[in-house]
Amino acid sequence: KRKQIILVRHAKAVELIDFHGLDFHRPLTEKGEFSAKIIADILSDLSEAEIILASPSLRTKKTAQIIADQFPKVQKIEYIDNLYN
Repeated sequence: KRKQIILVRHAKAVELIDFHGLDFHRPLTEKGEFSAKIIADILSDLSEAEIILASPSLRTKKTAQIIADQFPKVQKIEYIDNLYN
């Protein structure tokens, strides 16, 4: 069985100029959460992910969790500091 790597950018986050905090802590917008669910649903039809590697930033963690929820075989989400920025 061939392995696949799928690269996904985090969903739409609150703009930095509209957020009063560190970039690392910017959350997803409602639209971002909605679109992440759509992408997760599409990806789940194309692949059988077993692991997700993600940045530890808030917006990326939320996107990764939304995607993982659509993949029953995902055993873990691994957060890697070097993936931020």
